Amino acid sequence: MSGRIAVVPPRFGPGVVGGSEALSREIAVGLALRGWDVEVLTTCVTDHYTWENALPAGASWEDGLVVRRFPTVPQWSEAGRRAQLLIQRGEIPPLDEQVSWLGWRFTVPDLYEHLLRRGDEYDALLFSPYLFWTTTVCLPVVADRAISMPCLHNETYARLDVVRPALSGAARMWFLSEPEHLLAHQLAHLPDAHSITGAGIEVPSGYDPERFRSRYGLNRPFLLYAGRREPEKGWDWLVEQYRRALGAETPEIDLVTMGVGDITVPDDLAGRVVDVGRVSDEERNDALAAATAYVQPSRMESFSRTIMEAWLAGTPVLALEDSEVVAWHCRRSGGGLFFRDGASLAACLTALVDEPDHREELARQGRRYVVDNYRWDVVLDRMEADLVAMGLQPPASLGAGVPTLPAGNVPPAAPAALPVAASGAPVGVSSTDRVLVVGSYPPVPSGGTAVTERIVRELIAEGAAPVVASPRVSAAPLHAAVAGPLAARRLANLRRVTGATRLVLVTERGAPLPAESVPRAALPWLQRLTAWTLAKEMRRFAHVRLVAAGDTEADAAAWQAISSAAHERSASSAGETLVGPLGPMELTGRRLARRGIGILARRLLGRRAGRVRDTLAKQVRRLHHT
Repeated sequence: MSGRIAVVPPRFGPGVVGGSEALSREIAVGLALRGWDVEVLTTCVTDHYTWENALPAGASWEDGLVVRRFPTVPQWSEAGRRAQLLIQRGEIPPLDEQVSWLGWRFTVPDLYEHLLRRGDEYDALLFSPYLFWTTTVCLPVVADRAISMPCLHNETYARLDVVRPALSGAARMWFLSEPEHLLAHQLAHLPDAHSITGAGIEVPSGYDPERFRSRYGLNRPFLLYAGRREPEKGWDWLVEQYRRALGAETPEIDLVTMGVGDITVPDDLAGRVVDVGRVSDEERNDALAAATAYVQPSRMESFSRTIMEAWLAGTPVLALEDSEVVAWHCRRSGGGLFFRDGASLAACLTALVDEPDHREELARQGRRYVVDNYRWDVVLDRMEADLVAMGLQPPASLGAGVPTLPAGNVPPAAPAALPVAASGAPVGVSSTDRVLVVGSYPPVPSGGTAVTERIVRELIAEGAAPVVASPRVSAAPLHAAVAGPLAARRLANLRRVTGATRLVLVTERGAPLPAESVPRAALPWLQRLTAWTLAKEMRRFAHVRLVAAGDTEADAAAWQAISSAAHERSASSAGETLVGPLGPMELTGRRLARRGIGILARRLLGRRAGRVRDTLAKQVRRLHHT
């Protein structure tokens, strides 16, 4: 193997906030500096709250790397929202709703398409972290060459069935700490090839603590917390414990915070909690050196790079006692103290202020631990050894530097995949080469999913341009439930927007012929009605291939009707069916009722419906205020 590597994070760039994203970027740049051929495959997103496309799609040259960005597609669903609420309560949703939840934040169909078409051009692909669509859905496409770096936390998300491929489906796994490694063994059957690589930390050239103190007028000793100010990271809990720690016996010490996320400082802590917001790397380093201690309240850590940065700055760490990863580092290094509540936090603060020699010794031991184990040259050596073990050819000379291009140029790279219009139809491709493939698609664990993917791979190998429409939200560029009485109408819409002249229809139980969703006595008649109208639309294609994925339990006359409209018929082993091809009900009863009333109003009132609705809304608001 030549040694071409793809790094696949959900977001990428110097302004992106997130530990795993920063780690992915540093690995990509570090390997490129050592001479490896590295490419980044990521989204157009910078903000992990909105997941909106903020950067242009396509290839660009960033940090000395080819970076290919693919747009996210929002896929809101009621089933996904229900699943999220259950997960937040610590419960595991039904598998049907887990599948809907996978695409609830976003999907990236073009990234999936790129890996399907061109994944074999990479000798190794590094996916991180485990939780997002870019890993859970895309990793299985190239599983035989995939490296999963999950950045795993002990959380409900990690126990979902739909994230299991990110833990057990890769060729190799890289872990950041021993507790993360042990947790993964509890959750899934790991590949034999897995190792603890850790993460690299850049050693700053210097620090200026007084510059930070004077800039923000910090005259008292202070604790520092840097990172996302979110409940999941322990910020709210930390503020409460800090309040409890303050008292007559506790030294005068403030709490300084920096990072993203809005915070509200309680009135009784005004002047004691100081928020400096987002700062530069240089200012962050100065703050770490100026702090009396760095506090890490998060239980959800797989490595915790901020505690390493604190130790490098000569600052001890206050670790939450039951945060397994942070406590593990503190025990190994001897560079910190432990707390579990406000009282123990107060005891730690007193010890650090009253015993400066002990504080300096903790800091010295912490710095030695980072320098010995987590400098980038040490970590990259481990990663390179694993890449060579995969059969990749190492660069002839390491550390040769990053190649450069003339100003204003972009890498001479082909497009990420066939460009597609909003409809999903390939742009610039002859209509005779466009093939509409209708069937379940990954990550849906339905009987027809493996069949549909295999057909798409075959069409790509033939040089055709398949466009997939799946009855559930998936990696397909189009989502259309070609099933039941409306199947013909939806197929007609797909034919029109894609311009396809060829059709491959993958049938399974429930699609396109209805199954148990209607009374048993009426089922044969509904199936026949669906089949007759669908067959008429199928005959509009120049060529139709019908593939039966498992037993469709169709009425004989209905099956004969759609079979007669196909030019080519076959059956294919579908494998295990875990969920049906049609998703769970996406609309609540209230929304269904409101939609029905809205349709009725438009029918009765015509163009006046909008004005009547606005007038009624104003009256309701007026009554509410009075």
